[in-house]
Amino acid sequence: MKRIALLAVAATSIATVLTARADEPVFGNSPDGDSGLSIALYNGMSLSGGVVEFTPTENIQLSSVTLWLSGYNGMYGQSIYANIWTSSSASQPYAPYISLASAAHNNGSLAAFTFSSPSANPYSDPSGSTVLSADTAYWLVVTSGGSTGDYMTGANWVGGSAPGGIATLDSAEVYNVYNSTFSPGSTLPAFSLNDSTFFIQEVPEPGSFSLLGIPALLLVAGALARGRKK
Repeated sequence: MKRIALLAVAATSIATVLTARADEPVFGNSPDGDSGLSIALYNGMSLSGGVVEFTPTENIQLSSVTLWLSGYNGMYGQSIYANIWTSSSASQPYAPYISLASAAHNNGSLAAFTFSSPSANPYSDPSGSTVLSADTAYWLVVTSGGSTGDYMTGANWVGGSAPGGIATLDSAEVYNVYNSTFSPGSTLPAFSLNDSTFFIQEVPEPGSFSLLGIPALLLVAGALARGRKK
């Protein structure tokens, strides 16, 4: 049993060196204190939202989107939705492409909310891909929904600094959901696109890798020798 345990430890150590899972921001910004864009809701329907158009410079395997929101307290069944849409020739959102699970609300305080578990829209992309292709324009569309009733509630998609990463910002606009119209936003909201891929961590050169395995081999040899003496 001791020999098996030592071999398992050695194998786990080597595997950890070789691969790891990445789920990191690849394009976005940070909150800068600006009030940002209004995500308003009336009678269970979204009145206004926000959209950001961007073009990746490299392929992005989208795992989640993070939004910085305030006023998202769940009152009257309030839910915030974030989705990726393809772009039309007129540089407007054209069709849903990737849907993300709605993030749970908090008490309304400013916080980062992560919208994860993306799945491709089967009518837009039957392949089920969640890849955002390089040199292709997309829209991050943020709206809200809730219970029906004669009330209004809302949240702010707070403003952010200049974005950075492996995409370029094309525009940020206010989305009037009722009229399906777009108008330039006075501020850029705070967000990040997060990538989920398997990558190779820095692996030692062959000589170094051999040295890395020596301690494990010595441990295994020692265990075998002790086993023979018993």
